[in-house]
Amino acid sequence: MVLAHGRPPTGEAADLMEQARTGWEAAAGTGDYTAGNAASGISEYFRVTGDERRQAEWKSRAEAAYQTAAGRGDAEARTALANLLADLGRLEEAERWWRAGAEAKDDLAMYQLGSHLVQHGRTKDGLRWLHRSARLGNALSVGGVAQVHIDEGRIGRAKWWLRVAARLGSPRAMNNLAILLKEQGSYISAAHWYRQADEAGDPRAAYNLRILHQDTGRFF
Repeated sequence: MVLAHGRPPTGEAADLMEQARTGWEAAAGTGDYTAGNAASGISEYFRVTGDERRQAEWKSRAEAAYQTAAGRGDAEARTALANLLADLGRLEEAERWWRAGAEAKDDLAMYQLGSHLVQHGRTKDGLRWLHRSARLGNALSVGGVAQVHIDEGRIGRAKWWLRVAARLGSPRAMNNLAILLKEQGSYISAAHWYRQADEAGDPRAAYNLRILHQDTGRFF
């Protein structure tokens, strides 16, 4: 779909806009977080077309809808609201909503809170939330714990966590595990995990596997 800068939507774009607007109108006032999703989609359209005024207007509607649903305890709305606030640069508010979700035992909110804390230098607190989410089986959090160990040079621990995340189905963890195995000279195992990552949808894995073959002059 091609979007024309600064012009009203036409064709397929117009149909999608009408669907989003209808969805927003149907859900607005009901407290359903899907009203926020519809408004967010309309805002994104105006971002692409360069209409900053209407982009901001619909983003504000999305925030209001998410606030209403989140205030009623909707976990998906909490997450969406926190992500929107973070996108707007309102990180303290975003953190409050991530923390509210994390304290309500939402494993995705735990992951997002933990990742946010680690990225802003509060590694100890961030790792605590990542570990709690990982224990609930969240593969993203398992990979996040592994990344902290990589960044701090604890490669043995990182590899153990990456294996856990890979077995939980994380394509990124499979690819990162393969990278570590290659660096340690375990080429057959690295090739195995590159293939697994490629099949699971990691966009870098096939290229990394080709590089492994080129670097070693062997096919595994």
